Amino acid sequence: MVAPYVGLMLSKSLALDAALGFGEGELSQTGNASAEADHTFLGANLNYTQWFGNTQLSGRRGWLHDEEDYDNAKTNGAPLNNTGARSRVDQFRLRGQAAWWMNGVMPYVGLAYVSENRATTLAGARDPIGPDG
Repeated sequence: MVAPYVGLMLSKSLALDAALGFGEGELSQTGNASAEADHTFLGANLNYTQWFGNTQLSGRRGWLHDEEDYDNAKTNGAPLNNTGARSRVDQFRLRGQAAWWMNGVMPYVGLAYVSENRATTLAGARDPIGPDG
């Protein structure tokens, strides 16, 4: 996997970061079954941080797009038809946090919301997590 990352300060309180990743791999299973896979992702975040005395407020809005593409599996070199699959996840995140600096200790409270959309061509696959969290 190769994933270049870039971060940019937009102001004293706002920052933007992004990463783009590409990778290849191989899935190996018992019975000499294997499949080659390609993986790509793109993620970006807008980050906010502001201090008010000893109190820090921060937030993040993020987006992630991830795809995996598996070729048909092979057993002992022979391809198994209709075993390839393409999976995709689009995820949006929103997070807020308040923290208090207290002589070397910084307790915090935070709240996060995640919404995602998953899709796959893998036969029989289901989404055990659901669309929101």
